[in-house]
Amino acid sequence: MNNLNLALIIIITMILSSCNNEKLVTSSLNIAYSYQDSSFREQRFSEIINSKDSYIFILLNGDCSACMFELSWWDSFLKTYNKLHPIFVVTTDNVGIFLIYAQETILTKYNFTFDKDRIFYIRNKLNNESYSIITDCKLNILYKGDPIKKNRFLKVYRKLK
Repeated sequence: MNNLNLALIIIITMILSSCNNEKLVTSSLNIAYSYQDSSFREQRFSEIINSKDSYIFILLNGDCSACMFELSWWDSFLKTYNKLHPIFVVTTDNVGIFLIYAQETILTKYNFTFDKDRIFYIRNKLNNESYSIITDCKLNILYKGDPIKKNRFLKVYRKLK
């Protein structure tokens, strides 16, 4: 009976520890955009990820005007928490119109990509409370949620190098 209990404890511990090392699934993000020379330049998504930075993936509904107005708040936030390399993940029904509109926003300062058919959202099991995801340089998820609820966010941020 003791061996069975020990085996059960080991299995539960392994399951719980693997949950803490959840990796962000980015396979659906193929193209990233950055603003250079008065226009957006396309590059492979993998080219904007390096092995030195911690990232904040910010989820943005590009068809929501209220969400677009929040971009100035994000800009201020990113200046304050500058250890994080931001990548906006945009959902939109019209990429062409969004790219025109984005030229008038803070997205000219940051990298962004499109989440076609919300595949990134689905694969990463995100919900309506998941406004951002913080990862380490290997894309291990350190935090999912709303950074306005700062207690948990600040604990994670302070641990970043």
